[in-house]
Amino acid sequence: MSEANLCKKLVRFETENGRNIELEAVYEDSLSSGSPLGTVVGFHGSPGSHNDFKYIRNRLDELNIRFIGVNYPGFTFTDGYSSQQHTNIERQNYSNALLDELGIQGKMAYIGHSRGCENALETAVGRSGHGLVMINPIGLRIHKGINPISRMEAISWMYDMLPSFAGNAMMLGRKWASGNTVILAELPWFL
Repeated sequence: MSEANLCKKLVRFETENGRNIELEAVYEDSLSSGSPLGTVVGFHGSPGSHNDFKYIRNRLDELNIRFIGVNYPGFTFTDGYSSQQHTNIERQNYSNALLDELGIQGKMAYIGHSRGCENALETAVGRSGHGLVMINPIGLRIHKGINPISRMEAISWMYDMLPSFAGNAMMLGRKWASGNTVILAELPWFL
């Protein structure tokens, strides 16, 4: 298995609340010179990274197809920013800014995993993609694991009551030196 070719590019995009962000995007580019056959862009879930597609990328390498692995801000490779909301609008604005900066020509296909499927779908429609693959996409109805809905409402209420650093640690986990993500908070007994 070949190692990922990580690249960096300065991107500028707007958050959902209109704030302009400039940050250094870290992404994977398997063939930075391009490919006459086309390019596949991978959008990871939450959490995730370009590494979610390492087995697919190896097959694309064998076929001489370029792979771009997006790394969203706040998930290991690309640094987060203050007041980051992790909304899909922010994720999509970031994706569009990165792809605009890369200026990829030729055939494009998009692949999304889990939460990244929405970004892959929006990008494929907005950029006239030649293909779309969605792996384990999010559902269109409430998942049975969310029932009763009162549990999710209680978690949301707790999150809103906590200071942002504690709420984010509870929902997003905290990164330890070993690179593993650990959830810091336990849910209360009544959930």
